[in-house]
Amino acid sequence: MFQFELLSGKQAGGFWLARRFPVRLGRSPASDLRVEEPGVYDDHATFEFDDQRRLQMRVQEPALAAVNGQPTQRAHLRNGDRLTLGSATLRLWLAPVRQSHLRLGEALLWALWIGVALVQLLLLRWLWN
Repeated sequence: MFQFELLSGKQAGGFWLARRFPVRLGRSPASDLRVEEPGVYDDHATFEFDDQRRLQMRVQEPALAAVNGQPTQRAHLRNGDRLTLGSATLRLWLAPVRQSHLRLGEALLWALWIGVALVQLLLLRWLWN
C-alpha cells in the first residue's frame, strides 16, 4: 500500500492511505484523494499500476504536475517521490506494514518449536538412563 503525505496547503501534515487502485486525485467530490488547492483541477491525476506492477501517475490534460521538480504528464513513481500538482505538494511513501493478523500463527509456531526442543531433551535424557 502507498500513502500520500500532504506537504502544503490546508491539509499540510496529513496523510492519506491508498487502500485500492486506481486512485483519482482532484478537487471533485468524486475524487478518492480530494485536494482543494489553487491550480488543482477537478480530475487532476490518476495513480494506478501498469502491466509491470509499477505505480504510475497519469496527469489529465490540461493539468500540470511535476515529480521531484521535473514537469511530466506521465511518470513511474518510487518511494519518497515529491509530487507537485498545481500548488499542492505531496510525498509518496510506502505505507507501514501491519502484521497483527499474523500474531496467532507466530505464537503457535514458537510453541511448536519449543515443544519439539522439549521432546528432544526428554528423548536424550531417556537414552542416557
